[in-house]
Amino acid sequence: MSPAQRLAPAVLVAYRQMLTYLFFATIAMIVLIAVPLVLSYNGQGGGDPPIFVLVILAGALGAFFSALARLYGFEDLPVALMQPDIGAWGRLSLVIYSLFPPLTGAIGAAVIYMLFAAGFVKGDLFPTFICKADGPGACNGLRAFLQSYGPAQASDYAKALLWGFVAGFSERLIPDALQTFAKRLK
Repeated sequence: MSPAQRLAPAVLVAYRQMLTYLFFATIAMIVLIAVPLVLSYNGQGGGDPPIFVLVILAGALGAFFSALARLYGFEDLPVALMQPDIGAWGRLSLVIYSLFPPLTGAIGAAVIYMLFAAGFVKGDLFPTFICKADGPGACNGLRAFLQSYGPAQASDYAKALLWGFVAGFSERLIPDALQTFAKRLK
């Protein structure tokens, strides 16, 4: 029996476990973000749900989609998982490994949203932001940024959500953009 034939059952077990953990880790992250959003939004004239949170959710979903595509391609499973019995520590590693894509996707989406809001990235492909609160200085401060400063039009909301998804899907988009930005500051 060749080594590939001996590893095939272990690879399939690791693949199934990785897929399961990734799915449940992403669902857990989405629930942890979405439940407070739903509880804080009453939908009866209480305003729109915070776009920042929705963009973070889009980033987590983009990363989940990307990770599923990689797993579907069966090319990115760690070699360490190709053992007949991965044991408790291996399962913990699987859980941690499964949390990375949605977590990095959420972080990437948050960063790209802040780049747009700060005005560092502009153009027709990117959302335009405005202050929706009344009065001078109404959008100063973190709370005002999260509640009153956001995309100007419906198409800008769509662009912000789409870029959040793309930031989650593309693992190198945000790190590469940040490195380019940091080089320009030097």
